[in-house]
Amino acid sequence: MKNSIFAIFALLFVAQSSVAQRLEVNDVDPKTGSKTFITSNHAGADVMWDDTVTRNGMLFFSAGYTSDIKNNTPVETYFIDLSMIHNDARLGCLMHDSGKIIITFTDGTTAECMQVSDNSCDKLAFNAGYALMPRGDYTAKMKQTFDNLLVKDIKSIEVFTSETTIKYPIKSQKMDYIKAHFALLDKRIKQSKPANGTASN
Repeated sequence: MKNSIFAIFALLFVAQSSVAQRLEVNDVDPKTGSKTFITSNHAGADVMWDDTVTRNGMLFFSAGYTSDIKNNTPVETYFIDLSMIHNDARLGCLMHDSGKIIITFTDGTTAECMQVSDNSCDKLAFNAGYALMPRGDYTAKMKQTFDNLLVKDIKSIEVFTSETTIKYPIKSQKMDYIKAHFALLDKRIKQSKPANGTASN
């Protein structure tokens, strides 16, 4: 059963060739100035059981950043992508209009992130994106949360579905790995913002 679930997972979330800590998406449009950077959710060439960041179940983690120019002003979005294998139809759906996660850090503080991806009602697995801010909050909150994720260890991630919540305790040995996602993004974002303000590849 375990192998069959993983086989289906491999079809749902296509494995991408990678090396430990790398960008899966690294796009800069020199004409529009738009940027998209997303880290890979697995360390090796293929998705492995050891890539799950949780002690219970299967949770695969990546982080991302987008920037578009609107009215000559950059509009930035910092987000987390989560791929979850649950094999439980009772969980319902991840809902675009109400879905969220709550991140609890080891120091006891929390961060709420709102779902920005489409509804997902798969009975086996979810894949969803979450902006680093509560619904209805100001967008500058995303950068504040991002800065915390650079330095703080995540103790758990609680995912809110239409029917219940799923709480994923984070493996202690994966805490630095998760922070490395944000460190890599931070480095790439800074590289793409040279002093003269022009887009950089």
